[in-house]
Amino acid sequence: MRRTKGFTLVELLVVVGIIGLLAAILVPTLTKARELANQTVCMGNLSAIGKGIGLYKNQYDNKWPWIQKKDGWNSGWDYGTETGQNREIDPYEDPNNPRDRAITALMFLLVRDGQNVGLFTCPSDGIATVDQNIKWDHDQNEETEDEYYWDFSSHTQVSYSWQAPVIKNNYRVNGISDAENQAIVMADKTPYYDDDQWKMDDLSRVTTADIIRRNMSQNHDGGRRIIALQVGMNVIKSDRPDCGANKDHIYTSSGERKRGSRKSGQHKNLTDHYSVRDTFLIGPAGQREDANAITEPG
Repeated sequence: MRRTKGFTLVELLVVVGIIGLLAAILVPTLTKARELANQTVCMGNLSAIGKGIGLYKNQYDNKWPWIQKKDGWNSGWDYGTETGQNREIDPYEDPNNPRDRAITALMFLLVRDGQNVGLFTCPSDGIATVDQNIKWDHDQNEETEDEYYWDFSSHTQVSYSWQAPVIKNNYRVNGISDAENQAIVMADKTPYYDDDQWKMDDLSRVTTADIIRRNMSQNHDGGRRIIALQVGMNVIKSDRPDCGANKDHIYTSSGERKRGSRKSGQHKNLTDHYSVRDTFLIGPAGQREDANAITEPG
């Protein structure tokens, strides 16, 4: 009887071993390549948003996206309001009873002005989902006019944080100044962790890799990279969170900075954010215990 020659057990194990070795070599490489591609897309998102901000400012007397009450600069914007909570409520409807806005409502002004809503989600953000690309609340009653939406429907539709307003003399004023070209106006979303607390480290003294990473947004490569949009509309990539003007920690409110030093400081309340030269990015609210984290930081 003629026998058909097949693989021996040893040969089969060698083939399996080679396949496993190739997988061990290729998978990290492919993962890294995919993350680099995602970072490129993210940079493109922020660049396009920057162009949208420029168009918005040209149309609205060189003003940055902002929501204010009819009776002055004491804004109806509130840093503890969850994204989407007041999506269908006009903040100007009753000047005597202003509606609080989430920080993402300022970004949504760009969507209402024509920006593609998909630009606000980063492909490296594990929970990101694209919101419906609409800015109207279509009423089924033909006799009733359609109304604007005023925010994204959820924090999962936004992968980026925005510069907080400045608290000054018990009034909130826009925290962005055209004169601070290297200040950050947007970046990957704020790094929340420890569930109910927002803890930031003083990077002027601590520089170990694990400390730096936990102060970074976790959008990209496990906190190894951060992508940000400067006031001057340049998009930058950094491996440290103190990448603002004069080495400012972009996720903390630390007051004035010493030029040329890493005066990143401990995190403080929004009420300590009193200068447009101090970047203090927050949002989007809604993930973990964000409202408590911002109002009562650990």
